[in-house]
Amino acid sequence: MKLNEITKKTIECDFIHSKIKVFSPFGKKLKKNLLPYKSIQVNELIDEYDRIEKMIFSINKHRYSYVELRNKFKDIKNLENTFERIESNKILTVTEFFEIKCFIFSIIDIIKIFNKLKLSLEEKYILYRVNELEKLLDPDGYEVKSFYIYDSYSEELSNIRSNIKKLSNEKQRMNKMLFNEIKSDYNVKILRSGDLIIDKENNILIEKLSKDNRIYYKNETFMNITFTIKPNEDLDDINSKLEELKLFEEKETEKIRIKLSAEIKEYLEYLIEMNIRIGFLDLLIAKSYFSLGFKGSKPVLTDEKEIKIIDGRHIIVEESLKQNDGKYIPVSIDLVNGVSLITGANMGGKTVSLKMVGLLTYIAQLGLFVPAKKFEFKPVDFIMTSIGDYQDIKQGLSTFGAEVEAIKEAIILNDKYGLLLIDELASGTNPKEGFALSKAIIDYFKTGNGITIISTHFDGLVDNDIKHFQVKGLKEIDEHSDFKNMEKYMDYNLIEVSTFKEVPKDAINISKLMGLNKSIIINAENYLNEGSEKSGK
Repeated sequence: MKLNEITKKTIECDFIHSKIKVFSPFGKKLKKNLLPYKSIQVNELIDEYDRIEKMIFSINKHRYSYVELRNKFKDIKNLENTFERIESNKILTVTEFFEIKCFIFSIIDIIKIFNKLKLSLEEKYILYRVNELEKLLDPDGYEVKSFYIYDSYSEELSNIRSNIKKLSNEKQRMNKMLFNEIKSDYNVKILRSGDLIIDKENNILIEKLSKDNRIYYKNETFMNITFTIKPNEDLDDINSKLEELKLFEEKETEKIRIKLSAEIKEYLEYLIEMNIRIGFLDLLIAKSYFSLGFKGSKPVLTDEKEIKIIDGRHIIVEESLKQNDGKYIPVSIDLVNGVSLITGANMGGKTVSLKMVGLLTYIAQLGLFVPAKKFEFKPVDFIMTSIGDYQDIKQGLSTFGAEVEAIKEAIILNDKYGLLLIDELASGTNPKEGFALSKAIIDYFKTGNGITIISTHFDGLVDNDIKHFQVKGLKEIDEHSDFKNMEKYMDYNLIEVSTFKEVPKDAINISKLMGLNKSIIINAENYLNEGSEKSGK
């Protein structure tokens, strides 16, 4: 489906994407590149609707499991850089091994949760385990996410660490014995570091400690002198051996990291594939939550060039009204190939209805359920809009000029089956020329290959070849009506008019609600009646 940037902004595509909540790194990547299905991808679109229908049923049945599942998606780190390093035969760090191990355990957790759902989906959404890789990163079967270069990776490493442990224990034993000797000799407290902190006023003890070959002066403050225990020859020998063993340990762990990195590369394709499948599953669940959250219905695909909406809701307007304690009135409309007109006063909901048709079509073609009681359509090749003031200062285009540019672009696509939405056609020029251009543009598009919807104020544009819808408009009002709550007086429903009918003149009633001077209102009504009499209406 083709949409230019103005159309995306007009029907607020970004809002829809913002409401599709994904959590995994690849899920976010898929969402960022999410595009509507093309008109030729009918079978793929049907499959997506079926998947979402199945998923919604499952979510309603296992809500807690899906919360748990989505929390697991949040735990997954972006490993693309690590995958690149594996591919390039780099030696992985302990941190990278840890992240891969966490990813593998996330796969295991997701599989366990997913198996509870007993949900049948295509292969690209299904995760599976590789026991050899799990064993590689968890050789002792501890089943914890932390990673360590385990002794079981190498007999040599096991021996080195065993010797380090023996020497460390011997060092600890000898230190303890030496500490106890000095503590017994001087009745002093010795810190774990081997330091003795002595008050400077204790001159006798300071003199004795100064002469003891087992102890040496370390530093002092204005109140204390610190001595520390000097390692004896046996301890020096143990320290030297420990340093040597630790170097051997470091070299051996380096060899193991090289070997592990090479072995993990054999499973790189699996790791990448699982990352992708988690992303697909994440996005499918997110689309299902969107469809569920906005009370969407499964779109019905048809071979006819039509869009049929029963109780459609513009969800952005609906959310805004809810925040202000207002109520959105669903709109129904039945559109066919050719041109349809929507008439009604300003502030009567024509623009919202236009945008709703575009937005719901976009939502449906994204493979989402549509916020409507029923939505039946044939997928379109494009959506094009001319709604609002798109005055381009750089190009020096007026509002009308920008509208002409949009229509020119739509004309280029007129041989394709698409949706063209034009709000207040030719309102940016003088009424006489505006009417003539509107009539000519309608004549052109009513023989086109797509669906064109035009809102207008002009009378006389309706003929037998086009559909005509009117906004019901304002209900009965009087001088006590409250303009601040004007929405409660508006009926945004569209009614199809089978015979010619003038564009409703709700503007005078809206002016009344807004408190315009009564004498102006009376004069306007008189002029309106005079005009009707002269025209014979």
